[in-house]
Amino acid sequence: MWYTITIDCKINQNSIGKGKDMHLFGKKEKVLEVPEACRGLEIEVDKSICTGEMTVGFRDPASGKLKYAELVRNEEEVEDFKKRYGRLG
Repeated sequence: MWYTITIDCKINQNSIGKGKDMHLFGKKEKVLEVPEACRGLEIEVDKSICTGEMTVGFRDPASGKLKYAELVRNEEEVEDFKKRYGRLG
């Protein structure tokens, strides 16, 4: 059994695009461009009630499926996913 957690995200307009750098505590990190198919989609987390397994990705409202989904172990990895795509929140 799965349930969905919706994460409200703000897009940092200055960090959208390829090759933009984000600095965090003096560490230079590349911000990935949001895939064309995922522009305007919210980042959401699916979590299994049975196993606790979490998957994060961009939710497609038409199909209800996650696009560019990744398996994550904790909330810190969810935040890392959002930072990689220049989403703040």
